[in-house]
Amino acid sequence: MASLEATPGEKVIVSFKRWVDTYLLPPTSWKCTAVDLYGARCAVVHTFTPDSDLSKRGAAKVIYYAHSGADIAKLEEVSSDFNRDAEYLEVGEMIIFFYDAIMKYMVEVASDPVRKAAVETKAGLWFGDTHAGLIDEYLAAKAAHETAKASQLEPS
Repeated sequence: MASLEATPGEKVIVSFKRWVDTYLLPPTSWKCTAVDLYGARCAVVHTFTPDSDLSKRGAAKVIYYAHSGADIAKLEEVSSDFNRDAEYLEVGEMIIFFYDAIMKYMVEVASDPVRKAAVETKAGLWFGDTHAGLIDEYLAAKAAHETAKASQLEPS
């Protein structure tokens, strides 16, 4: 979501932090920062582990995810026993807060025509136009191209 309003050349972490600080974190009781969440995002995207370059450097806390009824208090106790500077977030709660943040963001953007137009333009880069028939048109054009290419390669 943050990239929808990133300025040209702006680093991902900057737009990410701005969006998270504005829309995601305010209603939560989480003890993590936007930088911690950015580190968690990097960890999942790049290593599929809880550790990111930011957390390894001590610039962000590690975030562990509780799910399926896991007791966060028990996880925090274990973390404390091992002197791990980490935060624990419950996945179901994360989904709810993220959904609410997206809704707040979209309502805000929809109320500003200039912002809405800019966001819609950038969102078009994310999502392809797959209206009915477009896939069939593509496949037919591809087949025609391959047929034409094959006929050019045939010996005369």
